[in-house]
Amino acid sequence: MKHLYLLLLITTLTITTNADECIRIESCPLENSKNHTDHRPYPYDCHKFYKCNYGCGYLFECPYAELNPAIHLVFNPEKEVCDWPSNVPGQCSGTPPVTYPPQPPVTYPPQPPVTYPPQPPVTYPPQPPVTYPPQPPVTYPPQPPVTYPPQPPVTYPPQPPVTYPPYPGSILTRCPDVGRRYIAHESNCHYYYECNNADKKLRVCHENLIFNPYVEACDYPTFIRCITTGNLPG
Repeated sequence: MKHLYLLLLITTLTITTNADECIRIESCPLENSKNHTDHRPYPYDCHKFYKCNYGCGYLFECPYAELNPAIHLVFNPEKEVCDWPSNVPGQCSGTPPVTYPPQPPVTYPPQPPVTYPPQPPVTYPPQPPVTYPPQPPVTYPPQPPVTYPPQPPVTYPPQPPVTYPPYPGSILTRCPDVGRRYIAHESNCHYYYECNNADKKLRVCHENLIFNPYVEACDYPTFIRCITTGNLPG
């Protein structure tokens, strides 16, 4: 449980000190491991350590114990984690600290710029134009005209004359002074007049219907012949 608690402290409570400053550490590998992060002790304070990154060391400080803030955790160089002071004897008890000789800064010789020889332009030989042999025109043999046999004329049997049933009563030929009535048109049986207290308005029947003055409504031509006020039956 102590080790698990220490790992949680490392990931959540570590205090950063000069974390942006790269210090060349001889023991830090120049290439980072894919499986773990290398840590190195700080020689002047047992509570601090270096986190390695490509040969550089970045200074960090161990936190205080979350369950007991009076205890300042100590870096354990064997496990490379912050640990309880009791697990790292001698680190903070007056033992002379580990000292390393100062390292000169890493300098790299200036690199000349990379130059490439000029490349000649790519040229392609000219291609002759594509020519196709002339094609003869397409000819079709003449087609004989289409002839149809003569058709006999269509004859229809004679139709008996249309007879309409007689309508009793008289036909209104003008608008009355009072009331609403409907009367025939003067010359077109598809039209009629709507009378409302002697006020006459022109109306039209729906398609294929004609005005029936006997019933004062539009009707089918099979039931009534075309009647207008200009050809009233005698």
